[in-house]
Amino acid sequence: MKFLTDNYLYILMMFVSGGMLLWPLIQRRTQGVTVNPNGAIALINNENAQLIDVRSSEAFGKGRIAQAKNVPADEVAARATELAKAHECIVVQGDATKSAVNAANALRAAGASRVAILDGGYPAWIAAGLPVVRK
Repeated sequence: MKFLTDNYLYILMMFVSGGMLLWPLIQRRTQGVTVNPNGAIALINNENAQLIDVRSSEAFGKGRIAQAKNVPADEVAARATELAKAHECIVVQGDATKSAVNAANALRAAGASRVAILDGGYPAWIAAGLPVVRK
């Protein structure tokens, strides 16, 4: 018992640092499956995945991934059943991970069996040097 009282700060630091190491794992589990841009291309080419862009219509109009269908984040829940029935595999992308995670969760709840999130969204696609359509 004396060991615990003498070293409580070290023990506390051990638990905090362990929690910090586990946080990315916990966060990934709540987000679901994520793919990098090359993984998204593989899903699109090999499994006929539909890319759903949850950014605003304005942002979508300024630049988009060629195969993407724009369904703004605030409309996904209302259209989730329609999208889940129409596409066996879906890749969700946006600017913010939170909006993509919420959209992916709504699609899963509507019955979509295979939903992935483009890790880093549209900015990651651009950073990877992949083609985009700009108006």
